[in-house]
Amino acid sequence: AEKMQFLKTNVRGEVSRIIQHLATTEANYETALDLLQRRFQNKRLLVSQLVDKILDLPVIKFEDAEKTKQLYDITTECLHAIQNLGFDTTTWGPIISRMIIRKWDTETNRIYEQNIQHPHEVQDFKKFMEFLERRFQSLETIGSTQNTANLSRPSCLFCKDHHQTYQCQKFKSLSVPEKNRYIQENNICANCLSHDNQKKCYSQSKCNIC
Repeated sequence: AEKMQFLKTNVRGEVSRIIQHLATTEANYETALDLLQRRFQNKRLLVSQLVDKILDLPVIKFEDAEKTKQLYDITTECLHAIQNLGFDTTTWGPIISRMIIRKWDTETNRIYEQNIQHPHEVQDFKKFMEFLERRFQSLETIGSTQNTANLSRPSCLFCKDHHQTYQCQKFKSLSVPEKNRYIQENNICANCLSHDNQKKCYSQSKCNIC
């Protein structure tokens, strides 16, 4: 009876509708399980949905850590789920590998082809997935390094791009009166153009040709 109560209070939607008419009794627990198994334990449908989930993964057009990780995670999860339904997927390696190769970007494919030790043989699926795991991890590292570098770059106070204000082509295209007016209106240091004029300027530069 306690199991029946726990089951009824922890399911939602269609599952809840199937068993909501059953009284919370010991005898009805087995009845509830039987109803749910008959409705949802359709192995043919479940396997089809899991295979479709891999097939429907989007094609990755450019290097992308998150999408490459998703490719790895969803493939791994689906294969484990199919195995848990009682199907042997150990011989599916060549088919799944080809499905994944048709999803990843051209740069990943180039790196993969360059690292195959025996190009005329079918690669072991475990090694194939290890390569995919290393690939998204390296892309994450590269992306993290690039983000850190971008954060450390000085931003232009005029156009907000990643360069010094005095290097900004848009700012340099202004006339001298326009430059002076912008500096005064925005309280920017007229010496270095990189901070507000309330701060002490430590720049050794005095002029970069106006």
